Amino acid sequence: MESTKTANMGFDLLPIPSIRQNEPDWKFWTGKEVLLFDQSHRGKIELTGPHAAPFLHNLCSNDIKGMPLGGGCEAFFADKTARYISLANIYHLILADGRHAFWLDLPPGSSLPMISHLDKHLVSEQVEFADRSAEFAQYHISGAGSTQLLSQAIGEDIPDLVQHQHMVRTVGGRIPTSIRRNDKLGQIGYDLIVLSDRAPTLWQILVENGALPTGEDAYQGLRIKTGLPEEPGELESAVRVMEVDRPKTAISDNKGCYLGQEPIVMARDRGQLNRKLRRVKVQAAGLSAGAISVDGKEIGRICSHTGLGNDIWLGLAYLRRGFWETGSQWSCQSINGPLTVEVL
Repeated sequence: MESTKTANMGFDLLPIPSIRQNEPDWKFWTGKEVLLFDQSHRGKIELTGPHAAPFLHNLCSNDIKGMPLGGGCEAFFADKTARYISLANIYHLILADGRHAFWLDLPPGSSLPMISHLDKHLVSEQVEFADRSAEFAQYHISGAGSTQLLSQAIGEDIPDLVQHQHMVRTVGGRIPTSIRRNDKLGQIGYDLIVLSDRAPTLWQILVENGALPTGEDAYQGLRIKTGLPEEPGELESAVRVMEVDRPKTAISDNKGCYLGQEPIVMARDRGQLNRKLRRVKVQAAGLSAGAISVDGKEIGRICSHTGLGNDIWLGLAYLRRGFWETGSQWSCQSINGPLTVEVL
């Protein structure tokens, strides 16, 4: 097993322009402008070997054995009780030497824990793991004009890729880049993976073609608005993956046995869920992450939130059964005082 121990190092040294000054305000973003985010801090693991596909298939919640070359999916990794380990984007690609490989796009800082998890379950399978986090930068662009912008940057039309489908193209005539469709912020979007030493040039080309550099605060606001769960806010080891409410994209109903499948299927078939992650709109003078209650009884927990102004907030919250129905409103108490919660 190969493992690089320098994950998530060095990206802060890239000479990327400041993205604080004149940064677009996400609250007024309609999708017309193409926003550019630096997400190089995300983890990147490469799996190779003749048993890579069935090995991954047995450990995650989506169909890997049936994934075509150039395809991808979102999938949970969980323990046998369906407790959360990771939420990954998984891609089937081919390496420069002709070998097939699977690439895990992971939450920041989770590459080494994921390698430990994979290694724990490796028995006799012929699979090798490599942490590529330090070798590659990763950008995300989002907006209705993203496809046109990329077409300009590579000098040819971008095919109509479906979610998680991917390809390699040369940007600016000199920068090989993995282009992966990922509409995670509610607009047409792409993840762009490039060798880290070529990343500043790619960034410059994207900006020259009209992408607007945008920072982490705006990204957090948009992903909360969209309902995208992330570590450490909504995703942690205490969470059961079926509570995250992403079964349509991350959990296959058709695949066979995998780690954590039994409690996931029982929850699906019997409705045995006590809480569920929901988007909420909150009216409150102030808001913090933490428990909310009705008549002294805790009904949920706000995990992440962002302000819209005028004491209105958007948030992601785990709500208990009977309180998570879309359109319902509740007068609650929190550590900050009274608030009104509307389930979106």
